[in-house]
Amino acid sequence: MADLVSVLMACYNGEKYLEESILTVLNQTYRDLEFFIMDDGSTDGSREVMEKYADRLTVLEHPGRGNRGQYYSLNEALRHARGKYVAFIDADDLWEPDKIEKQVALMRRTGRKFCYTAVKGFHGDDMDRWFSFTDKDGPLATAEAILLDCGICPAATMVERSALEDVGGFAEDVMPGDHDFFLRVLERHPACFLREYATWYRFHPAQISAKRVLWEDGFAVLRRAAGRYPYGRRLVRKRKAVLYYRLMRHDLRDKKPRFLYYALLSFLYDTKRAAGHALGALRKRMRGTPPGVRQGGAA
Repeated sequence: MADLVSVLMACYNGEKYLEESILTVLNQTYRDLEFFIMDDGSTDGSREVMEKYADRLTVLEHPGRGNRGQYYSLNEALRHARGKYVAFIDADDLWEPDKIEKQVALMRRTGRKFCYTAVKGFHGDDMDRWFSFTDKDGPLATAEAILLDCGICPAATMVERSALEDVGGFAEDVMPGDHDFFLRVLERHPACFLREYATWYRFHPAQISAKRVLWEDGFAVLRRAAGRYPYGRRLVRKRKAVLYYRLMRHDLRDKKPRFLYYALLSFLYDTKRAAGHALGALRKRMRGTPPGVRQGGAA
């Protein structure tokens, strides 16, 4: 008997790409799905797009159609989910048609409670010029590796419901709630990795990862993680260097002079890694690849 998979999406003003993301779920080869979209107080045409497919998914909303944030919305959607497995997708990302089918098969075979796929990143609508966001030949994710650099996107993941209950869902008070969630799951449950590019992660200016607060809140995620799990002082320092580097990049882009302060902190906390990041960013800029992503190839 097939296991039910619950697919959860939180959407706030995602009209531009929403229909593509909805269809990428509804067209999965794995048919034992339930699909919940939490309308997080959208004021654009997102609700009309959701209602267009209301016979094939469930649209949820907060009291008064308020806006409560992505992770509060996902936790609320989770209350409605009945599946043994839970998958997440943002209102701008895409899946290969057999993504869910292959993840369920791998999780059954390995007995693992957390699964993620390799990911192709792309900008806007240009899927031809993709790059490897999560490399299919990369190492298996561990809590230690994810603490240092979270190379997993939510749309690539599937979690057994029991593991979600172990960690209590998403933290709602920090912007990188997905990073915090992945850490708490991996601290308790080893992952399995579907080494296929089954997920497409879209980059665009309106997404959360483009916001500075994501990296500011990263320090709160780090403090909690270090107090909860024996990551070690050296790894914690390396993560601080990464966060300072990200803040430096934002301030450099916005032409704020404090970028020099964050560059110095990044260098002091992890000299070797900071120098490597700077050289890597320079090489990517020369190749025309946006800094912070890994170079891939055309599909």
